[in-house]
Amino acid sequence: MKQSAESRQLTEFNINNAVFLLRHGECLSNRTWPMENYTDEIDVLTCEGREQIKRAANYFHRFSCNFKLISSTLTRAKESADILKSLLKISNVFDPDERIVEKNHEEPISCFRDRIDSFFRERIDSPGPWIVVCHGHVIETLLVEKIGAPYNIEERADGTYGIRGISGVANGAISCLMAGNFVFFNHVQP
Repeated sequence: MKQSAESRQLTEFNINNAVFLLRHGECLSNRTWPMENYTDEIDVLTCEGREQIKRAANYFHRFSCNFKLISSTLTRAKESADILKSLLKISNVFDPDERIVEKNHEEPISCFRDRIDSFFRERIDSPGPWIVVCHGHVIETLLVEKIGAPYNIEERADGTYGIRGISGVANGAISCLMAGNFVFFNHVQP
């Protein structure tokens, strides 16, 4: 991943250029898949999922700044964003955006690129720092795109789909983009 001296680490001088990608906390479908009669409304965070987001909030507490927060439109991401909003006292909360919902395995990579590019161009349109609460497949696909690796979807042993060669982004994991490049990927707090 290409990095410059300014983007190797987060400091008080470059934090406003950071876009943090946070995978939502563990939800019911992460524990029990497939789910009978699945709907987004019933796929809420588990107790562990809430704790994962609290641990993520602890990471963000180290920065003295005013975060901007946006999530996908799915329940598990909105619940995660609500926890962050409360714990970090974030006042710059933006309406959820459907373009960062995970549906990569259902669409060609060109469609993914178009929707994610339009999201970043239209929604991440001012200095941050931003926290984008989204989904594992979105973060994985962004990484694959940034490093120029092949994008091959495969069915995993558990019946879910993922990108070949990437084991997955943990629930509550934090990644960071700076000037469009990953500063770190899949940072999980103990």
